[in-house]
Amino acid sequence: ENDLAGSGLEEDYLAVEPLHRTATAVPRLATGASARLESCDGVARGPRREVSGGSGRGNCSATPLHFGLGPDGAELTHVVAVTFVGGAEVRRAVVPASIEGYQRIQVVDDDPDDLSACDGR
Repeated sequence: ENDLAGSGLEEDYLAVEPLHRTATAVPRLATGASARLESCDGVARGPRREVSGGSGRGNCSATPLHFGLGPDGAELTHVVAVTFVGGAEVRRAVVPASIEGYQRIQVVDDDPDDLSACDGR
């Protein structure tokens, strides 16, 4: 039985979609990129997630990358740090509860860092 619905925890997550901008300026899934959540002070909040091209025949990793935040975690400011193949890193501070609809962000490898959400914590 799924007891999550109505428990109050169904909103405590963040979905992150790492993208690579192609030569035609159309972003595509950034296979090989990894993402982690941190506090505004740089303290890790859980494990790193990686965009995999899959393993075995017909397999592929789930995207977007899903981070469970725990009770009331969606109300906190989290820094999403995405490292792309080649070493580029993009850092963005977000409060998941403030994201409209599905709590999902896209991070493109040529995006500038944006830590402004840490200023008001």
